[in-house]
Formats: sequence, C-alpha cells, structure tokens
Amino acid sequence: MDVINTLYGILFSIRFLHGGYGTPASNDIAGSISVSPDPETQKLFKNHGISVRIFNDMLVCFIRSRLFAPPATDQKVPFVPFLADARIRLLMYVTREFMNRTAAVSTGKDQVYHFSNRINNVVGTDAFVSRSIASFDAGSDYSTGTIVQEGAQLFRAIQPVFGSENMCVNEPTLWQEVLPAEQLVNHADLQEKEVLELDEPCFAVIDIFNSGTTNNIYNLFVIGPDRQLRSPVYHVRFKSII
Repeated sequence: MDVINTLYGILFSIRFLHGGYGTPASNDIAGSISVSPDPETQKLFKNHGISVRIFNDMLVCFIRSRLFAPPATDQKVPFVPFLADARIRLLMYVTREFMNRTAAVSTGKDQVYHFSNRINNVVGTDAFVSRSIASFDAGSDYSTGTIVQEGAQLFRAIQPVFGSENMCVNEPTLWQEVLPAEQLVNHADLQEKEVLELDEPCFAVIDIFNSGTTNNIYNLFVIGPDRQLRSPVYHVRFKSII
C-alpha cells in the first residue's frame, strides 16, 4: 500500500502578549481570539496548502512544504512557490471577556485595529506588527480605551475625549496613566474601515505580505531565489486592565 506523507512548515507566527491571561488554563487567550481569512486569502490558502491555528498565546500559519536540501530536515520551501506578490489577510474577532480585560477601543463599526509585517517596529529582538505608540494631540478625538504617549509616559482614555475641548492628557477625569511604559496596541493602530476596504466588521485586521517589508526581520522567506521559509515570529502586546 502506498503511503503519502504531506509535509508542513511554519510560514509565520504571531505571539499575543497580554498580562490579563496566563494560568490557569481557563484564562488562555486562545479562547478569546479567533481569526478568519478574507475571501481572497481563502483562495490563496487553497492554492498553496495554507492553514492557520491559535494555540495558547500563539497564532501559527502553516504552509505545505518540501525539504530544501534532503535528507536535511531543518530547511523547507513552499511546495507550491509564490510566483507573485501576495497578501494574507486575517480578520480578527474577540470576545466580550477579552474587551473586559483589555485597554482597547471597541472597534468594528467605523474603525478597526490594523497589524502588518510591513510595519517596522522592532523593540529589542521582538518584531511587532503593531505601530509605535502615537503621541498625544490635544486637538484630536480619542475613544475610550485608546492609548497614547506624552513624553516618556503612556495614558489610556477612560472616557471619550474630544479635541474641541482642548483638554490636557493629565486631566484625571479623562486619562489614566499606563504602567509600565512599553510597546502596546495603541491609537496609531486604529484605521478607518473604508481605508482597509473591509466588507464586514471585526476587531482587527492582520495583513501579512510576502514582499514589500522595510526590515528583513519581517520577511517570510530567506532572501534569494530558493524562498526558504524564515518562519518569523511577530508580536502584539495588549494592555491588561484587570
């Protein structure tokens, strides 16, 4: 009897960092996050043998592969090569429990969070797919939950803030200091739904491209004609409010 073995490699991973989740297992963030490929990505997945799963705090995207230099097993290339520029778009959904634990804007109607490997935001050795934290602008509007930076400090809006009122970020009825000051999902990550050309509401959009990155650490493949998998690990950090 013939036996057919299908080999898969990791195309990329995204680690979700969140202080409100951890142990015990019932606090696993995987139960509060789900993702779904958009229609074009579904076609890409079918043509290239790609699938995505969330395990514990890690989203893992697998791709059907073959060994680059058998019998060595540590280097893989896609079984079906990418012959053109491609985008993997994952629509991210979260539970009410997630929102109750997280300093984040309730998105979906007009705005969504946008994460991408075309963002160049490396902190230490971690490649974030969220943007550097936005500086506070007294003339801007902010939704409850958004995070901004003023000097070396971070602040979270605890109610809607209107630029027409020209209130400072130290106003305690509007803003709460966020500690520690670290890379977090923030106001800069919010994008208009129309700009991203979304057909349905979601919490966030994850766009991963096979080209066009501005920093090699974000690349899906080793630079060169063979397209070996790099299997990069990206990061997203949410601020816990519990």
